[in-house]
Amino acid sequence: MFTACGDDGGGADATGSSTSTSGSTTAEATSGAEADASTTSASTTGSTEGTSSTGADATGASESSEGDGSSSSGEPDDTDVVGLIIRRLGRDTELATFEAARDAYRVALSMEDGAVIDREYEAAVDFSTGMPATPQVFVGMTQFSSAASFQAGAMALNGADAENDYFPLFDVEFFGLLRPRDGGSIDLTALAEDGQVLEVAPRDLSTYDDFDPKTYAQARDAFIEVLSAREGVVAEFQWVSPFDPNVAVGMTVYEDQDAWQAIWTDPTFLESEAFTDFIGGFPPNGGYLNVPVDTLLP
Repeated sequence: MFTACGDDGGGADATGSSTSTSGSTTAEATSGAEADASTTSASTTGSTEGTSSTGADATGASESSEGDGSSSSGEPDDTDVVGLIIRRLGRDTELATFEAARDAYRVALSMEDGAVIDREYEAAVDFSTGMPATPQVFVGMTQFSSAASFQAGAMALNGADAENDYFPLFDVEFFGLLRPRDGGSIDLTALAEDGQVLEVAPRDLSTYDDFDPKTYAQARDAFIEVLSAREGVVAEFQWVSPFDPNVAVGMTVYEDQDAWQAIWTDPTFLESEAFTDFIGGFPPNGGYLNVPVDTLLP
């Protein structure tokens, strides 16, 4: 199942509906048993497309030939995975307390075998409201050398102080293990540098009425082509879950928030056939526009 999270609907781009994704995600959200391959679904709506991978570095996951978002499910277990987690602070949680516990957990996780890199972002726009997220929302991505190593690392911290001090401080909106749709290599450093912003939009394909994989794939690809041509778009990436063919997550990197705002408020873009067919027909399940916080290497 899939935990829906706010999509990137800050402008129109993050149309967000909420999705729940199976597959485990960054060990942060995976407490012991959760580290297996489960996902949470969040219900925020926003508007980001589920972009595909036009950005060379960061893997852009591509959906399966059926267009259902499950292309990577047949990959060998020794393929790198990225755990994606979207967390909303608990209403009684102090930001400083969360940050200290989060950083301690990330350091502990990065010391586990198979850990490659950890990226942290803070949501600047909640696509369900078009405003900053309240309470604050943070997006984390952790790369491991395989799904097995990710799960082992998360399980190793199950019950540890680092986990016990951290997990009670937030609510999980999305949690899942992902791989690039196109099966390419992963470079999380490409997912927004300082000054840039990252749009994250998850989709649960099982939530769309009378879903047709071919229609979805055609609409997605046409939208990505139109968006990619817009000034201010740096790269696009699409991810799928190796555990759930219904899970697809689109990410788009923009030069800055002004560039994102200019695109998602342009009537020419919003009224285009590509926008209507994809964002209107397959809105994301929640989403956020995010700014980078830091990068942690083992």
